[in-house]
Amino acid sequence: MKTLFSLILLLLSLTIVKAQDISSKLIVLQPTGEMIDDLPVMTVLSDTSELFKKVDEIAKNSFVKETLSLYLLAANYLKNKYSKDIIEPAYLALTQQDGGFAKLGFHLKQENGTIEKANVPYIDIVEGRIDSRQDKLMSFTQLYPHEMGHLLYGMLNESKGDETSRSVDMHYFSLRTDYSTAFNEGFSEHMENIARLYEKNDSIRNGIFADLKIIKNKSEYSIRGFEKDLKNRLRIGYFKMSMPLWFQKFEDYKRHEHAVNGQVIYRNATMELPNIEDQLTYRNSGVRQNDGELRNYIQMLSTEGVISAFFTRLTQSDLSKKYQEASFYLPFLPDTSMAMHLPNEVFTPLQNQFLKYFYVFHNYMTDDSFSQSQLIDFMEGYISAFPFEEVAIKDLFKEVTHLDYTCKLPPDLWLLIKDHPHRLLALDPYDAITMPVYTFDINAAEVADLLTIKGIQKDDALKIINYRKTKGFFTSLDQIKEIGGLSTEAINLIIDSEFDAEYFEGLSVPDLTFSALLTTPLKSLLFRTFAYFILIFGMIFGFFLVKQKLSGKKVSLLMLRCLLQWILFVLAGLIFVVLSDQAWLFLLIMFAIVIGINLIIHRKKKAKMWRSLFASTLMALLILISII
Repeated sequence: MKTLFSLILLLLSLTIVKAQDISSKLIVLQPTGEMIDDLPVMTVLSDTSELFKKVDEIAKNSFVKETLSLYLLAANYLKNKYSKDIIEPAYLALTQQDGGFAKLGFHLKQENGTIEKANVPYIDIVEGRIDSRQDKLMSFTQLYPHEMGHLLYGMLNESKGDETSRSVDMHYFSLRTDYSTAFNEGFSEHMENIARLYEKNDSIRNGIFADLKIIKNKSEYSIRGFEKDLKNRLRIGYFKMSMPLWFQKFEDYKRHEHAVNGQVIYRNATMELPNIEDQLTYRNSGVRQNDGELRNYIQMLSTEGVISAFFTRLTQSDLSKKYQEASFYLPFLPDTSMAMHLPNEVFTPLQNQFLKYFYVFHNYMTDDSFSQSQLIDFMEGYISAFPFEEVAIKDLFKEVTHLDYTCKLPPDLWLLIKDHPHRLLALDPYDAITMPVYTFDINAAEVADLLTIKGIQKDDALKIINYRKTKGFFTSLDQIKEIGGLSTEAINLIIDSEFDAEYFEGLSVPDLTFSALLTTPLKSLLFRTFAYFILIFGMIFGFFLVKQKLSGKKVSLLMLRCLLQWILFVLAGLIFVVLSDQAWLFLLIMFAIVIGINLIIHRKKKAKMWRSLFASTLMALLILISII
């Protein structure tokens, strides 16, 4: 009898271990370069290959393992709900594309042909992410969970993606876009944070948080330089020019730090600048926040960083320890043998909270509409599914946003400014990639948005914003007529800018090419280089050469030599800014070396020595002004 009892206990313990070690094998794919029906043809990477072994090692020894468990739980749920015969494994395609993407549909190549998997999701990540260090911010250990967030959300809400977003801004952490984009990206960005906060591999976790500190310190130097470049047009513009290089690291830093500490709920700082697009670029970049000025309710719901902050806090909250009735978990189980145990014996608190998300995504949400708030859909669905958690989740919403939760929103009131080309990317201060129009929701608008309408003055914009603050959100554009002191011309300009859906849908979206972000700033650098060279050589000629009556050939040779030296200084300044936050120190060292060389070469020719010293000093000062 005692032996039988011990055997039963052993079987039960094995079942529990099996239940707690829910995992899915990661199938690694590589593209063949072929396409069938606009879908890529993939081959399965051999388990014995070195690349697969690297992927497998990372997956087994990082939060990626937990991410795969979440995928399998969602797949179990959909299989049990729809009585599907098989559960597709988690597919990872290692390609040469930049970034990471959650995609749908491919063809699997085998010896006897191909298998169509048109409705099977997979994650596409650039192969180089596997070879890079995994203890860095936004390594594969965090990028994979981010893309899995997109994949899970798409799997569970069965989005058709028919509606077109009205926003002309590429999404960023602290930038307003639309409700749908904000929710999808915000939920996925919270997955990055959870990957970092719940990472059990100490080496990876410690390295990531050390990297966060390094990026914070280095970014401040770049941000100050960027602000000075915008204010002072006489600077060469190194920090504006190098924005694609430093901004993404700062963006990755914000996606963790500003979500965890809640700083994203404050509006992005603004700057008074002559060019309205420069104003929008600075604000949209979110390099600073106005700590005393909260976003309004519409702005909160349409900012992905706020969504990320909410889910980051919710996933970590005590609600993760609130388990449901056993019947709730049955669809998530691969078989009924696990049903004999209590839910908290089968699912970790983290898994438990995600199962609630999955249930709400599948039963209460759709991602098809950009005109309704998916966060409100989530909140209402969560409250309906788990009524005993209503007070707690509403309190958490207020704790994160500092605003009371309400499901009531005003209608969308978007404006479309047809004669205002707008920079698509917040990291593009040079008009490298532009949309031919600008759009915004008047209930989320700030002064800079309204100033994109030609004829609207700052006083008009302030009156509109102040009316909205005191009277509440606009429910109709006709309410513009009620604003005291607003001219008839301003009223008509606002009403005439009402969103034109047919016109907007007929616009062509520009190609998102990284090369444009490099070549356009370089053209600006080239222009400024030659403009300053004319100034430099003009001063040299006026002070030193005009009295010497040199031949045209000698002047041309001196000009060429001076140009080459100036180009050297300009390129050195750019390299110093990109590689170090002590660029001025490297510049001074270079200047000292150049001066030393000139003194040695021209030590017996004082006239040439003074001319060379003057030229080198002038060049160094111009570069120094641009890097401090």
